[in-house]
Formats: sequence, structure tokens, C-alpha cells
Amino acid sequence: MKLYMGVTPDKYELPIFVADSLKELSKISGFDYDSVRHLISKRSSGKNKGIKFIKITIDEEKEWKRQTKKSPAATKQQD
Repeated sequence: MKLYMGVTPDKYELPIFVADSLKELSKISGFDYDSVRHLISKRSSGKNKGIKFIKITIDEEKEWKRQTKKSPAATKQQD
């Protein structure tokens, strides 16, 4: 799964906009689709625009495996 985000251009990168598609992100942020795509591909710092655009890829299969694994502490309590 991919998420597209507009974040603050500082070291914290706090989310401002979150969208499922690049088109949706460009619509809610007010930036042109091609501009957002370009800024993501060039990994622009966002300092001039006041917003940094990023793409996050989440591997759902790995996340599911992590959530279903039992922790060592839980295993010891069962024994």
C-alpha cells in the first residue's frame, strides 16, 4: 500500500495532508499534480514551498506478520 503525504519541511516532518493517491494529494494540497510528482521524485526539501511531499510504501504482509507474532514475554507467561 502506498501513502502520499504533505509534511512540514523540518526535522519532525509532521503530517499536514495524507492521501491514498497522488491525484488526491494534489487536490487537497492545492498544488498541481505534476509539481507534486516532481517534488516527490526529486526529494525536494520543501523549504521554499513551506511543505515537503513524500511517498511511503507499506508492506501489508509484513505488518500483518508482525502483529500476529507473539512476544517472548507472552510466551513465558503461558508456560
